[in-house]
Amino acid sequence: MILVTTLCYKQLIVAKEIEFLKVMKVRTKVIGDILAIMFLSSHLAAHDNMDLIPSSDFLSSIIDNMDSLTAPCFSPFHTSHDNVEEQSSPLFKLPSNVLDSIVSYIPLRVRTLLVAPVCRALRDSVYRSINSVAFYKTQLDELSDTRIKYFLSIHGSKIKAINFDLFRSIEDEACTQWSWRQSIITAVKMCTNLIELDILICKRHRLRDTDLLTAAPVELVKLELEMCLRLSELSMRYIFTRLKKLKVFYFSNLKVLSDQIITGLVTNLKNLRDLSIIGNPNAPHLGLSASALGQLVRLPCLENLCLEGISAVTDRFLMARFL
Repeated sequence: MILVTTLCYKQLIVAKEIEFLKVMKVRTKVIGDILAIMFLSSHLAAHDNMDLIPSSDFLSSIIDNMDSLTAPCFSPFHTSHDNVEEQSSPLFKLPSNVLDSIVSYIPLRVRTLLVAPVCRALRDSVYRSINSVAFYKTQLDELSDTRIKYFLSIHGSKIKAINFDLFRSIEDEACTQWSWRQSIITAVKMCTNLIELDILICKRHRLRDTDLLTAAPVELVKLELEMCLRLSELSMRYIFTRLKKLKVFYFSNLKVLSDQIITGLVTNLKNLRDLSIIGNPNAPHLGLSASALGQLVRLPCLENLCLEGISAVTDRFLMARFL
């Protein structure tokens, strides 16, 4: 009796494993078809100058409807059958860099939660495709600090660009000034190869003077600081002397904009190609003169310059200095 029961149990496990493999094969084909559609759409869009790439909502709705294909429970001792069941989709015959490019069009959360578990090829492609993060846009800022740390512990070393615009900007009593700052500092520290950093400092959450600057990698080539109301002249000088490899630098609403800051910028940031300075509408910038702004022409690599909301910038100034 015990022998019969054991045999039946083993047969049940084998049957479930076979059913699981069939389900995964179907899921792989569906994912493959979606990715192929995206690839062809992006190719046609580039050829015809049309925006034919499927929207994230469209992709999410398709993938969400695959719930009926969810595999049944199987033995925790399940072993891999990769050698038996090979993926036959033409998608997996593409070069890795092409597959990675296709996968990168999928919204990040869908990519990691639904696409990566389908098969090894897609899992590896998803891993390789994550090299930038926009927390608000991808809804990652809804995750707890612990889950964000876990995500960055896996992908942090590959991430080259982080966008903190509107990070944790939704009113939440649990998100204090201190926890907001710590979240950003921790994220920047964990992305050791970061070269691009964009952060919007909203009215509710503001960085203190050296919160971010001490953690930012010296290899940064792009830095965007918006609404930097609390940054001091000392902090700006710290940026100039520490981040000398900057090629793109945007900052707005700085209250302490002065001749000394412009001089420090011109003296230290010789690699700047793109510079944008947007003044604070509530600050008269009395310490900033047209002669100091004229020093910007000495930046040897400068290609694009935006000066907005600064009273010293007049038509006469522009014609005299830049024409």
